[in-house]
Amino acid sequence: KGAMKSECDYEREANMTDRMGGLLGGDAAYGVPKVVRELSGMRVLTTEMVEGVPIDQVEKMDQATRDWVARAMLRLTLKELFEMRTMQTDPNWSNFLYDPKANKINLIDFGACVEYPKDFCEDYGRLVSASSARDREGILSVSRRMGFLTGEEGGEFLDAHSAAAMITGEPFRGGSYDFGSCNMTQRNSEHITVMLAGRKTPP
Repeated sequence: KGAMKSECDYEREANMTDRMGGLLGGDAAYGVPKVVRELSGMRVLTTEMVEGVPIDQVEKMDQATRDWVARAMLRLTLKELFEMRTMQTDPNWSNFLYDPKANKINLIDFGACVEYPKDFCEDYGRLVSASSARDREGILSVSRRMGFLTGEEGGEFLDAHSAAAMITGEPFRGGSYDFGSCNMTQRNSEHITVMLAGRKTPP
Protein backbone atom coordinates (compact mmCIF):
# COMPACT_ATOMS: atom_id res chain seq x y z
CA LYS A 1 0.00 0.00 0.00
CA GLY A 2 2.78 2.41 0.97
CA ALA A 3 4.83 1.45 -2.10
CA MET A 4 1.85 2.09 -4.39
CA LYS A 5 1.30 5.50 -2.81
CA SER A 6 4.97 6.38 -3.33
CA GLU A 7 4.85 5.32 -6.98
CA CYS A 8 1.91 7.69 -7.58
CA ASP A 9 3.70 10.65 -5.99
CA TYR A 10 5.31 12.25 -9.03
CA GLU A 11 6.99 15.02 -7.06
CA ARG A 12 8.83 12.35 -5.07
CA GLU A 13 9.69 10.51 -8.28
CA ALA A 14 11.00 13.72 -9.84
CA ASN A 15 13.27 14.23 -6.83
CA MET A 16 14.43 10.61 -6.98
CA THR A 17 15.13 10.94 -10.70
CA ASP A 18 17.32 13.96 -10.04
CA ARG A 19 19.01 12.16 -7.14
CA MET A 20 19.81 9.08 -9.22
CA GLY A 21 21.03 11.26 -12.06
CA GLY A 22 23.43 12.98 -9.68
CA LEU A 23 24.67 9.73 -8.16
CA LEU A 24 25.25 8.08 -11.55
CA GLY A 25 26.29 11.19 -13.45
CA GLY A 26 29.98 10.39 -13.39
CA ASP A 27 29.60 6.91 -14.89
CA ALA A 28 29.43 6.78 -18.69
CA ALA A 29 27.77 3.35 -18.65
CA TYR A 30 24.48 4.77 -17.34
CA GLY A 31 22.10 7.57 -18.24
CA VAL A 32 19.20 9.14 -16.36
CA PRO A 33 16.76 11.55 -18.08
CA LYS A 34 16.53 15.12 -16.81
CA VAL A 35 13.25 16.21 -15.23
CA VAL A 36 11.38 19.05 -16.95
CA ARG A 37 10.26 20.82 -13.77
CA GLU A 38 8.01 23.40 -15.41
CA LEU A 39 5.95 20.56 -16.94
CA SER A 40 5.88 18.37 -13.84
CA GLY A 41 3.91 18.34 -10.61
CA MET A 42 2.14 16.11 -8.10
CA ARG A 43 0.03 14.42 -10.79
CA VAL A 44 2.30 14.45 -13.82
CA LEU A 45 5.99 13.87 -14.46
CA THR A 46 7.79 15.02 -17.61
CA THR A 47 11.39 14.12 -18.46
CA GLU A 48 13.57 14.37 -21.50
CA MET A 49 13.37 11.50 -24.01
CA VAL A 50 16.04 8.80 -23.83
CA GLU A 51 16.86 6.16 -26.42
CA GLY A 52 17.16 2.40 -26.04
CA VAL A 53 15.49 -0.98 -26.17
CA PRO A 54 14.21 -2.92 -23.13
CA ILE A 55 17.09 -4.82 -21.59
CA ASP A 56 15.61 -8.26 -22.35
CA GLN A 57 16.03 -7.60 -26.08
CA VAL A 58 19.81 -7.65 -25.61
CA GLU A 59 19.47 -11.46 -25.62
CA LYS A 60 19.25 -11.25 -29.43
CA MET A 61 22.49 -9.26 -29.75
CA ASP A 62 26.07 -10.47 -30.13
CA GLN A 63 27.99 -12.11 -27.27
CA ALA A 64 30.27 -9.14 -26.60
CA THR A 65 27.25 -6.84 -26.17
CA ARG A 66 25.47 -9.33 -23.92
CA ASP A 67 28.59 -9.65 -21.76
CA TRP A 68 28.96 -5.87 -21.47
CA VAL A 69 25.31 -5.33 -20.53
CA ALA A 70 25.31 -8.19 -17.99
CA ARG A 71 28.46 -6.80 -16.37
CA ALA A 72 27.00 -3.29 -16.32
CA MET A 73 23.74 -4.46 -14.75
CA LEU A 74 25.53 -6.43 -12.05
CA ARG A 75 27.82 -3.46 -11.36
CA LEU A 76 24.77 -1.18 -11.18
CA THR A 77 23.11 -3.42 -8.59
CA LEU A 78 26.23 -3.47 -6.41
CA LYS A 79 26.76 0.27 -6.85
CA GLU A 80 23.17 1.07 -5.86
CA LEU A 81 23.22 -1.11 -2.77
CA PHE A 82 26.73 -0.66 -1.41
CA GLU A 83 27.79 2.81 -2.61
CA MET A 84 24.66 4.85 -3.26
CA ARG A 85 22.44 3.00 -0.75
CA THR A 86 19.53 3.91 -3.03
CA MET A 87 17.95 1.29 -5.29
CA GLN A 88 15.49 1.29 -8.14
CA THR A 89 13.41 -1.65 -6.89
CA ASP A 90 11.01 -2.12 -9.84
CA PRO A 91 12.63 -4.89 -11.96
CA ASN A 92 10.61 -4.13 -15.10
CA TRP A 93 12.71 -4.88 -18.21
CA SER A 94 11.48 -1.65 -19.80
CA ASN A 95 12.90 0.46 -16.97
CA PHE A 96 16.39 -0.36 -18.25
CA LEU A 97 16.92 0.73 -21.87
CA TYR A 98 20.09 -0.29 -23.68
CA ASP A 99 21.20 2.28 -26.24
CA PRO A 100 23.54 0.48 -28.68
CA LYS A 101 24.60 3.71 -30.42
CA ALA A 102 25.87 5.27 -27.19
CA ASN A 103 26.69 1.90 -25.59
CA LYS A 104 24.97 2.85 -22.35
CA ILE A 105 22.00 1.81 -20.23
CA ASN A 106 19.37 4.48 -19.72
CA LEU A 107 17.38 4.14 -16.51
CA ILE A 108 13.79 5.38 -16.19
CA ASP A 109 10.88 5.19 -13.71
CA PHE A 110 12.19 5.93 -10.23
CA GLY A 111 8.86 5.80 -8.40
CA ALA A 112 9.90 2.64 -6.56
CA CYS A 113 13.29 3.94 -5.42
CA VAL A 114 14.16 3.01 -1.85
CA GLU A 115 16.90 4.49 0.34
CA TYR A 116 18.54 2.07 2.80
CA PRO A 117 20.41 2.83 6.04
CA LYS A 118 24.17 2.26 6.11
CA ASP A 119 23.95 -0.56 8.69
CA PHE A 120 21.52 -2.51 6.51
CA CYS A 121 23.74 -2.22 3.43
CA GLU A 122 26.85 -3.22 5.36
CA ASP A 123 25.09 -6.28 6.79
CA TYR A 124 23.82 -7.17 3.32
CA GLY A 125 27.42 -7.10 2.13
CA ARG A 126 28.36 -9.47 4.94
CA LEU A 127 25.49 -11.76 3.91
CA VAL A 128 26.69 -11.81 0.30
CA SER A 129 30.24 -12.54 1.49
CA ALA A 130 29.11 -15.39 3.76
CA SER A 131 26.94 -16.83 0.97
CA SER A 132 29.78 -16.79 -1.56
CA ALA A 133 32.12 -18.42 1.01
CA ARG A 134 29.52 -21.12 1.81
CA ASP A 135 29.71 -20.03 5.45
CA ARG A 136 26.50 -21.47 6.92
CA GLU A 137 26.91 -19.98 10.39
CA GLY A 138 27.79 -16.59 8.93
CA ILE A 139 24.67 -16.66 6.75
CA LEU A 140 22.43 -17.53 9.69
CA SER A 141 24.05 -15.02 12.05
CA VAL A 142 23.69 -12.06 9.66
CA SER A 143 20.20 -13.19 8.61
CA ARG A 144 19.08 -13.08 12.24
CA ARG A 145 20.63 -9.65 12.79
CA MET A 146 18.89 -8.30 9.67
CA GLY A 147 15.52 -9.69 10.72
CA PHE A 148 15.29 -12.28 7.92
CA LEU A 149 15.19 -14.94 10.66
CA THR A 150 13.66 -14.80 14.14
CA GLY A 151 15.83 -17.45 15.83
CA GLU A 152 12.82 -19.73 16.26
CA GLU A 153 13.09 -21.54 12.90
CA GLY A 154 13.65 -25.30 12.81
CA GLY A 155 16.68 -27.13 11.46
CA GLU A 156 15.10 -28.10 8.14
CA PHE A 157 14.19 -24.48 7.44
CA LEU A 158 17.67 -23.24 8.37
CA ASP A 159 19.22 -25.84 6.05
CA ALA A 160 16.99 -24.64 3.19
CA HIS A 161 17.65 -20.95 3.95
CA SER A 162 21.43 -21.36 4.01
CA ALA A 163 21.46 -23.64 0.94
CA ALA A 164 19.45 -21.09 -1.08
CA ALA A 165 21.81 -18.31 0.06
CA MET A 166 24.86 -20.33 -1.02
CA ILE A 167 23.33 -20.93 -4.47
CA THR A 168 22.60 -17.23 -4.86
CA GLY A 169 26.15 -16.40 -3.75
CA GLU A 170 27.82 -18.51 -6.44
CA PRO A 171 28.45 -15.65 -8.92
CA PHE A 172 30.50 -13.82 -6.27
CA ARG A 173 33.06 -16.59 -5.73
CA GLY A 174 35.48 -15.15 -8.29
CA GLY A 175 36.25 -15.89 -11.90
CA SER A 176 33.73 -16.10 -14.72
CA TYR A 177 30.24 -17.45 -14.07
CA ASP A 178 27.94 -19.05 -16.64
CA PHE A 179 24.43 -17.84 -15.81
CA GLY A 180 23.11 -19.71 -18.86
CA SER A 181 23.84 -23.15 -17.45
CA CYS A 182 23.73 -22.60 -13.69
CA ASN A 183 20.01 -23.44 -13.19
CA MET A 184 20.08 -21.10 -10.18
CA THR A 185 16.32 -20.46 -10.17
CA GLN A 186 15.47 -24.14 -10.53
CA ARG A 187 17.88 -25.18 -7.76
CA ASN A 188 16.59 -22.47 -5.43
CA SER A 189 12.99 -23.49 -6.12
CA GLU A 190 13.76 -26.88 -4.56
CA HIS A 191 13.98 -25.10 -1.19
CA ILE A 192 10.90 -22.88 -1.59
CA THR A 193 8.35 -25.33 -0.16
CA VAL A 194 10.34 -25.78 3.05
CA MET A 195 10.94 -22.04 3.42
CA LEU A 196 7.29 -21.13 2.81
CA ALA A 197 6.11 -23.68 5.36
CA GLY A 198 8.66 -22.78 8.05
CA ARG A 199 9.10 -19.02 7.71
CA LYS A 200 8.35 -17.06 10.89
CA THR A 201 8.73 -13.54 9.50
CA PRO A 202 8.43 -11.91 6.04
CA PRO A 203 11.78 -11.85 4.18
